[in-house]
Amino acid sequence: MLTIENLHAEIEGDAAGINEVLANDQFLFDRGRVKLDANIKGPLDDVISIVRQTDAKLSIQDMRISYAPTQTSFPFESLQLDKRA
Repeated sequence: MLTIENLHAEIEGDAAGINEVLANDQFLFDRGRVKLDANIKGPLDDVISIVRQTDAKLSIQDMRISYAPTQTSFPFESLQLDKRA
């Protein structure tokens, strides 16, 4: 079995790209910048284990989330989520 010991990844882009990843048409990310900084670990054949063993920090700046059914929006100046294994 192949295992990722420690792979560092940084991903940056428009927050609107989250809409494509989530394939969501209800909550929409209208603007802002997103940065994901992760130290990936785990067996290559087990995505659940990779998620559990990976440390990550997700930062989003100047973001607005819109809820399409009610045309309501929620602005965020900054949002940061930290995930520890």
